[in-house]
Parts: sequence; structure tokens; C-alpha cells
Amino acid sequence: MQGFLSPTLAFSLLTLCLLTLSAGCGGDKEDTATTTEPTTSVVTVTGDWAGTRSYRVTDASGELLCDIVWTTTGTPAMSPCPVCDFTYSLTGTGGLDAVGGCGDQPDVTLKLGYAADYYGAEVVFGSYGGSWYPAYYASLAGDQLTYWYTSAPVDLQGSEVIYDWSGAATFGATASR
Repeated sequence: MQGFLSPTLAFSLLTLCLLTLSAGCGGDKEDTATTTEPTTSVVTVTGDWAGTRSYRVTDASGELLCDIVWTTTGTPAMSPCPVCDFTYSLTGTGGLDAVGGCGDQPDVTLKLGYAADYYGAEVVFGSYGGSWYPAYYASLAGDQLTYWYTSAPVDLQGSEVIYDWSGAATFGATASR
């Protein structure tokens, strides 16, 4: 890593930011949050997870500084995420940095969960330290899930950078609402 936030630290910071779902966090879909309470599960997915997870860092001019992609696979998990419709235990492999600014990253294991209606928004949760936190905005259509988060510009050692997390998955089974 050459002066940029590690993907692990960046993920931790964005989960803290998204806990508030406030406009100060950046991102392009935060205005969809409302004050309605989370609802109970309305989506069922039973197939295995096959997808990708990416982490990108750009500077203020739009120059790509890091571009890391993991291939993700996983199975449904019986994890205690109280607002999630479903959860998955995942393994991410092949975290190669195509640009080199952050360096290649190790394989990862993680748990992600999906909530169809978390205060009015579709959200993917991440499990960190045994607790679940809203981590990404999401869109589920049939058996296709996409998720994303783009930070507001961050001043890092005198340079303004933007962090992007995104991912996509196919479940091999149709989700139902």
C-alpha cells in the first residue's frame, strides 16, 4: 500500500458512515433513506453466491490509483442479522491490484446480508466483530444483486481521494419478494 487507506480500513470507515445514512457520508443514493422502521423479511434466496467484489481509489482528477477485484463465492448462512432478508458466508480470492497503488491484497472471508427495506432503502450489511452494519447501497432484481458505495472526497496526506466499493452476485436461484 502506498499512502492510501487499506481496503479493510476503508470498509470499516464506510460502515461507520453508513450507520447514520446521512447526507454527510457521500454516495449517490443516500437521499433515498426515510424514517420508516426496517421491515421483516420479504425476500428468500437459496442458491449459492457467485460474483465479484471490487475496491477502487481515484484522485480528484479522476486518475485511477488502485483497482482491486476479488472473485467471490459463498453459501447461504444462518447468521443472526436481525434486519437481513438473507445472509451469505463468502470467500474472495484473487485480490490483484491492476494499477498497483494499493498492492495486491490477500484472499478474504466475510459475511454479507441483504435487507430489502432498511429505512426505505435496499442495503447490503457486513458483519464486523460479530455485529452487523449497513455497508452498501443495493439493488436486487431476480437472482442478480448489485451493491456499491462511493465515498465523498477524503483528504489523505494532502491529496483528495475517493474510495469506491462495489460488487455483484448471481444466486442460481430466483429471489422472491
